[in-house]
Amino acid sequence: MVRNVVTVGPEEKVSVAFNKIKKYDINQLPVLYEKKYAGMVALKDVVVKNIDPTKTNVSNVAVSTPSLRSTDTVGDAARALLNSGFRALPVIDNQMVGILSETDIMKALDKVSRNVLALSVGDVATGCDYVRPEDNVGKVKNIMFYNNVSRVPVVDEGNIVGVIGLVDLIKLLEGRGTLSKGKQSGAIEKMNVEESRVSSFMHKPVVLYGNATVKDAIRSLANSEEAIVLDGEVKIVTPKDILEFILGRKEKKVHVQIVGMKDEGPLFTAKMDKAVEDFIQKMGKMIDIQYLFLHVEKYHKTGSKQKYSIRARFGTPMGLFVAKAWGWDPVSVAQETMDNLESTVLRKHGRKRDERKRRNVLSKRR
Repeated sequence: MVRNVVTVGPEEKVSVAFNKIKKYDINQLPVLYEKKYAGMVALKDVVVKNIDPTKTNVSNVAVSTPSLRSTDTVGDAARALLNSGFRALPVIDNQMVGILSETDIMKALDKVSRNVLALSVGDVATGCDYVRPEDNVGKVKNIMFYNNVSRVPVVDEGNIVGVIGLVDLIKLLEGRGTLSKGKQSGAIEKMNVEESRVSSFMHKPVVLYGNATVKDAIRSLANSEEAIVLDGEVKIVTPKDILEFILGRKEKKVHVQIVGMKDEGPLFTAKMDKAVEDFIQKMGKMIDIQYLFLHVEKYHKTGSKQKYSIRARFGTPMGLFVAKAWGWDPVSVAQETMDNLESTVLRKHGRKRDERKRRNVLSKRR
């Protein structure tokens, strides 16, 4: 854990929090009130809101989070991070003594099985939407909002030229509402930041290629929040992806693990269990099942409703399959995720079966 924690007070302005977030290149900032932990400023929740950071107090945007203890294991901490959906959690022993982030855990994964470290990074990375340098920042913001993601790659003629994260989008709320667009008759025409080009906001990416391994990804993510993977398509790998992958593989006794269900009601839990059970029974008739990892996340609250995102990782001898879905009805999202995963498995299984038939035909001809 990090012991020298950067914090902010509840009565300070959001603009002060933004300055600290930029200075220390972090995405979450603990809020302390009279030396006691009072919540977290999560950048992911703030940048999508239309607020004036110079007039809004931190207390208006801070959210409550679970906490860790200094005696917890790294494995317990990783599971707590995945269950919470946050990138970092406070470590509290009567008072806050540190903070632990996904990136910090990346530095503690040197004892992971060599077989896991040698796997292709493509088995961990997930496909993603991307933008071009000439696209506007508003498009990036929409992708983040609707896909529940925090980073968007920038691609130019097949090359990864940049990435935009939440810290880059602070400018949208910092009073930099306009940028110079050009000169006409000596006057400067202004335009809204969201209409400005992506190239004005992106930062340099960490790029991994198809021959990179999980070990390469872990090394990169110890110093970066994401890595862009190029192996025939554009993918992204984050610390959360690595943790989900490793925890999923390590569940030897129970091949199904679901995180993020702690606060859900019995109806959704029962429906999720039924969807998973049906999927396992159907797939088990065709292929061996190594593990199924599901991550449920809630975000973008609107009135009494919340949007749900569910990601699935399915380990088989044919390789890793990944699927995701999002929407307002959690039961429908769960079923769509399972349907997407099933379709992906069936397509690959069909190709494998066709290849075996073709080989058998050729063998008989010989």
